[in-house]
Amino acid sequence: MDTENKHIVPIELITRFLANEASVNERTQVEDWRSAASENEKEFQSIRKLWNVSATLGKKEEIDIDKEWQIMDKAITPAKGRVISLARVIQIAASLLILVTLSFLVIQQSKTISQKTAVAEVTQVTLPDGSIINLNANSKITYGKDFGTANREITLKGEGFFEVVSNKNMPFIISAQGATIQVLGTQFNVKAYKNQEEVKVTVIEGVVELSEAKQPTKKTVLLAGETGIYMKKKKAIKKKPSNDLNDISWKTKYLSFENTPLNQVIDILNNTYHKDFVVDNKVKDCKVTVAFRDKDLASVLKVLKSTLELHITLNNQVFYITGEGCQK
Repeated sequence: MDTENKHIVPIELITRFLANEASVNERTQVEDWRSAASENEKEFQSIRKLWNVSATLGKKEEIDIDKEWQIMDKAITPAKGRVISLARVIQIAASLLILVTLSFLVIQQSKTISQKTAVAEVTQVTLPDGSIINLNANSKITYGKDFGTANREITLKGEGFFEVVSNKNMPFIISAQGATIQVLGTQFNVKAYKNQEEVKVTVIEGVVELSEAKQPTKKTVLLAGETGIYMKKKKAIKKKPSNDLNDISWKTKYLSFENTPLNQVIDILNNTYHKDFVVDNKVKDCKVTVAFRDKDLASVLKVLKSTLELHITLNNQVFYITGEGCQK
């Protein structure tokens, strides 16, 4: 095992674990780290104790830094005739820092509400103002407890289809991977996964304003039938007609392909049905022209198999697609 990586676990990940908000993969990461070395387990148990203390501090909704520093100062000031080592000073200071950090995180969590979906789950969330969000797989929304009364601000990680209740006095604002989406009341889809280079907003109804979070003046107005794309690296926004029905196929279950390479088809199937695929290079460029409406994955794969003469096998929840290739 790589000993240099045994201790690399972000404190935020451990706090999510302790707060029972970690995903399956995140929990596995923490457990693997704990079992990698006895020092890791000791460190985890120390943080767990600090977490329990910080939870009590969090109920006060404030941290008395001066008081905590006085406690630490007494701890590191040796009694008469006693010498305290530099290592002990550093250990106590680090413990105080973790305690304050954990307390801050507990307080922040107490002021927010989160909803998340699993890797292969789609769920519907009704917000306090009556707006509805359909969350695609592996997605999360976070909003304050004062949502709907003081503001309508929300953070999205992943993909969601929004049906926003109209409120001219309180705009609905979404923060999503460096982009900001603002509306008064409308229907639209936002795709903003962390591992993807673009944030895509597809408007179904109404008007949506898409801007860069750090430069609000850099914005684009999107109307029904238009898609806005925020490019993370370039920090630029472009607009185009929404002529790709597959942008929201995960919700509508309507797919349409016209001379589309098989590997692109599979990417859309992955986002729609939440299954993993491995496509052989021989067939990845085979072109597909077909449409599906309200079909399950088995029916879709059956058509693709017969149309392109593919071999499709399922092993450990992964579909392997092979074949002899296609005529160019």
